[in-house]
Amino acid sequence: MNEPLIVGPTDGNFTYTNEPQLTKLGPHRFMIPANYFTDQIGPDFQGGAILELVWPKLEAAPPGWTRTTNALQQAHLVVANLDYIDKRPLQNAMDSSLRTGSNDPILRQDPTDNIEYRTRVDDVLGLERWVVSEEDKARYLKLTEGQRDRYGLPADPWNIKDWYLRRDAQGHVLTRMRCDPLAKPDGLVIQGDTLVKDGNPRVALCTHTFSIPSYDVMLVVDYPRVVMHEWQRIEARYRALMDRYYIGTERNGDKP
Repeated sequence: MNEPLIVGPTDGNFTYTNEPQLTKLGPHRFMIPANYFTDQIGPDFQGGAILELVWPKLEAAPPGWTRTTNALQQAHLVVANLDYIDKRPLQNAMDSSLRTGSNDPILRQDPTDNIEYRTRVDDVLGLERWVVSEEDKARYLKLTEGQRDRYGLPADPWNIKDWYLRRDAQGHVLTRMRCDPLAKPDGLVIQGDTLVKDGNPRVALCTHTFSIPSYDVMLVVDYPRVVMHEWQRIEARYRALMDRYYIGTERNGDKP
């Protein structure tokens, strides 16, 4: 809250700065500098908050930076959507991500959406790794024979994500990652503090989900798979950011 004001470029009548913006997540209130937001302005018109950090330092971009970036520069962004969970317990929201909520008995056996029908292989980076094996595919295709138009697996095998999980002793999900399968090239390589193209046309991505129970918030974070080894640092950085800019709780009209 005592950070010096940084003034960036002006676009029309708007000047980009790092001025703190009131951000509401349920009853929780934060004052987050504008340059952390994906548009570098603040929460959207519905109050939604999407934040960005720039790899490798995992700091906010300078005000106005995202206006002029190219695709390769944008590949350095670690983008988090903050979702306040109030309709059900936060842990339930995390745990339910391992299986479809469908009542269809066949869809409940689709290995792309249900961990019970996936295969666990060697752990990676301290995370359980669950894949859709050839045996898993064959079983489901036999189950859906004659109904492929309704129940078929994705035609492109690269659309079947690998799952990575961190769970507590009771089996509750603490971290969930869905990444493009390892058969898909990274699309990027790390050279020092920079990501550069590796000659492949498409970049392999990860969607990384974790929660901050003290604020009843679930974060869904997207970034290139080539930096997934940083998953613990990414979680720690977003947790620290939320704590740093937290100003209090507003309930029943009381101001924090």
